[in-house]
Amino acid sequence: KKVAFSYYKYDASKKLVPRREKKYVANPYSMICDNEHYYLVLILDGYSDTSFYRIDMMKDITILDENISFSVQNAKLDTVKKVVYAHAGKREQLKLRCDKEALRYCLERFGLDIIIIPSRDGKTFEAVFNAPPEGIVYWALQQLQHVEVLAPESLRSSVIEAISKNKYQ
Repeated sequence: KKVAFSYYKYDASKKLVPRREKKYVANPYSMICDNEHYYLVLILDGYSDTSFYRIDMMKDITILDENISFSVQNAKLDTVKKVVYAHAGKREQLKLRCDKEALRYCLERFGLDIIIIPSRDGKTFEAVFNAPPEGIVYWALQQLQHVEVLAPESLRSSVIEAISKNKYQ
C-alpha cells in the first residue's frame, strides 16, 4: 500500500519543522540501516528513482488505501544495492587506491563483487566498482588515512575540496 507522511528537518533553534506543508505520497519498497540511521526506501508518486527518507524524521504516517503504483521489475531499484550514507543517484565507475588494511572496509561497504587489483609490493590495492559518488565523499573522508579516490576526477576534486575546508588546519 502507498503511504503518506510529513517529513521534518531541524531549524536553527534545534526544533523539528516540516520540510514542506504538503505531505509526501510514496510507494514504500524496503527499509535499510545505514550510518546508524534507519531509512525507508521508496519511490515518490510520479517518479521512477528510489529515494531514502530517515524514518525518525517522518511524522503523521498514514497507510493509504491505494496499492503501490510501480512494478518492481520496471523500477530503478539498483541504487539500493550500492547506497553509501543513504545517497542514491546515477552509478558511476569509481576507482580507489587503498592501503591493504582497508580491504575489509571496502568489502563490507561495497560488496564482494568489487574488482580488487593488488599493487606489486602488496601494500596497497585498487578497488574498482560502480556506485553513486555522492556518498563516497563522506566514506573516503572517514577512511582518509587509508583511502585515496582516483576516479572519477569530479569525485576526487570533491574530496580534495572537503579536505581543504578542514577546520583543523
